[in-house]
Amino acid sequence: MHYGRRRRRVNNRVASGLTLGIALLACSAPETAAAPATHAAEPQRVWVTDGTIGAITATPQGVFAGGDFDLIGPETGTWAHVSGSGGVAPIRTPVEGTVDAAASDGRGGWYLAGQNFYVGGLARRGLIHLRSSGRLDKRWRPHVNGSVSALARVRSTLYVGGRFTKFGRKKRLRLAAIDVESGALKRWAPRVAPGKKDEEAYVSALAVARDRKTIYVGGSFGRLGRKRRADLGAVDAVSGSVRRWRPRVAGEVDALALDPRGRRIYTGGEFEKAGGLRRSGLAAFDLRKGDVTRWNPDCDGSVSQIVPAPSGSPVYVAGSFASIGQRSRRGVAALDRGRGAATPWDPNVGGSVETLLLAPGHHTVYIGGEFDSVGDVDRSNLAAIDTRTGVAGSWSPQTIGIVGVLVRIRRGVIGVGGSFSSVGAVRRARLALFDLDGRLSSWAPPLGGAAVRAIAASPDGGRIYVGGRFTLGDRTARSLAVIDPGTLTMSAWGPPINSGLWAVAPSPDGQTVYVGGAFTSSSGKVRRRLAAFDANGALTGWNPGANGLVNHLILSGDQMWVAGAFGSIGGAPRKGVASLDVATGLATGWDAGADDSVHALAVVNDSVFVGGEFESIGGRSRKYLAELDAGDGSATRWDPSPDDYVNDLQVSPDGKTLVVVGDFEKINGAFRDIGEFDLASGLLTPWRPDAPFFASALAFSPDSSTVYVGGEGVLGVFR
Repeated sequence: MHYGRRRRRVNNRVASGLTLGIALLACSAPETAAAPATHAAEPQRVWVTDGTIGAITATPQGVFAGGDFDLIGPETGTWAHVSGSGGVAPIRTPVEGTVDAAASDGRGGWYLAGQNFYVGGLARRGLIHLRSSGRLDKRWRPHVNGSVSALARVRSTLYVGGRFTKFGRKKRLRLAAIDVESGALKRWAPRVAPGKKDEEAYVSALAVARDRKTIYVGGSFGRLGRKRRADLGAVDAVSGSVRRWRPRVAGEVDALALDPRGRRIYTGGEFEKAGGLRRSGLAAFDLRKGDVTRWNPDCDGSVSQIVPAPSGSPVYVAGSFASIGQRSRRGVAALDRGRGAATPWDPNVGGSVETLLLAPGHHTVYIGGEFDSVGDVDRSNLAAIDTRTGVAGSWSPQTIGIVGVLVRIRRGVIGVGGSFSSVGAVRRARLALFDLDGRLSSWAPPLGGAAVRAIAASPDGGRIYVGGRFTLGDRTARSLAVIDPGTLTMSAWGPPINSGLWAVAPSPDGQTVYVGGAFTSSSGKVRRRLAAFDANGALTGWNPGANGLVNHLILSGDQMWVAGAFGSIGGAPRKGVASLDVATGLATGWDAGADDSVHALAVVNDSVFVGGEFESIGGRSRKYLAELDAGDGSATRWDPSPDDYVNDLQVSPDGKTLVVVGDFEKINGAFRDIGEFDLASGLLTPWRPDAPFFASALAFSPDSSTVYVGGEGVLGVFR
């Protein structure tokens, strides 16, 4: 599976309260309960988001997921075929690993270059070949010891450039040639080396001469073969000998493109001088002598790709810049062939453009990169632009992640590669609804703002409360809203609150809604991180006060269990976790004495399970996860000791298991992305889910058959 990789912690607050008496045993070895795994190791569904999912709640209407995301899409991997209508073709075997370059095999298949690939359970480094069916060519397997970033195919030879030094056991310094049929290494071996020993050398771009006798090489280097060449040179396509052509560039060359008229080569990258003259980011060299031409667009940033029109003018360029050709142009521009002046064409891209593709007929330019708009139109990293007007077309396959490669597959189909995780995403800002099987619904409330951080259903199921800091169809910042489960209408609820909510806990009778978070006032009255509202949304007098963030609340009888990053609460010193008297709001005598913040709670009869950032709690050394006595706050013998923070924990509705998620990779002595404990024995269950991301929230389906796990860029559905 291709997930967003692990990053640091995210606080969360999903409540769980059950009544089941247990006495867990100490577990210092990686023991597991003698029972079959409760769920499949591979998720039934995986959804990709462009932000973090920090709150999940399962209701009869479906699964609500909240966070700071804008887009949700299917997991596609990093290589996809997109139609002219923007549809993504079914992907039989997703490619995992960044695609930095692509070259056609001439038979409907493609060579892809990058660093590390994982396709259909097989690992490959540097290069892969996909057949026309989209499946990996298992027999084509060049053994490269580094990354490949540039490709060029000439008949039966695939030229490759990058940061490698060997193919198999043979030395190949940053340049090599491979047989396209067998993958065997050819004798062609011009060496690319740094100018000085302490410098780095690599190849970033290749271009093939019109007569196919010369390969132009760009990158960062000081020597090509045994000749001095400054970041740009040319070699014979057959012998590998270095051409006498000797241009000079003072900086990295990332893009090369031959002029269709055959007189010059365009060079782009990150440099300030070329041929001894000031040429910032872009230059053109004469193909005979190697002299820099008068063409001088004077870019104020970097250039990643250059595509001249078939007639030679204009010259389209993509990159990260705000001014080029003596005009304000962002991300992409069209330049005159004569002196490099920008034409009136101005798409005004809101971000950087890594790649562009000129469509047949030359009426459309497709662009990919890392941007969120083209002109006044929202576009997420992929767009089509009219070459006459500069206006974005309707083609808008929204992408989560950076697009670095665009190629023409066949008529009406474009190959898209890069470091993304989803192509074909849909907009779901801050909140989304899935059915219990994990299928995304069409419901899309008009949310904006920072994030949704808490979701809770009323006991009678008549309301779903949503907390965080967001806008709801206007510019007013709100912290609390309510959803009608029948109509899915969402509306603001309660009085003004001056900051975000992290926890919502409706009372069993539905007459009071308790909230926690980072706020300090509501309705103009002081309410420090804790407050309560009646069924009509009016502020009550309940006012315990806490001096730090409250991120989890659980009502259990006449007690309110509270977790967060506070040091005092309810009028008493209590760090990280506390018990409050619901009637008075005052802290009870229960004091676990945590040495750091607590992220999550679960109350099970006489036990309180806690997870967070602490290393000592309940009078004992307990790292990140503990079971506390509900009577006196002391830690029990149970000690799973995860190797990193716990962000959420839940007890299953059937009362059989405790599931724990967070930043850890190892728990109870065993490697686990998610930890599931049998409550009868206190041992890990055999369930070993594949969830290699930082999880921050989880929820169970009402029948315990499904676990929903969300985190940094991912929602996984396990059955």
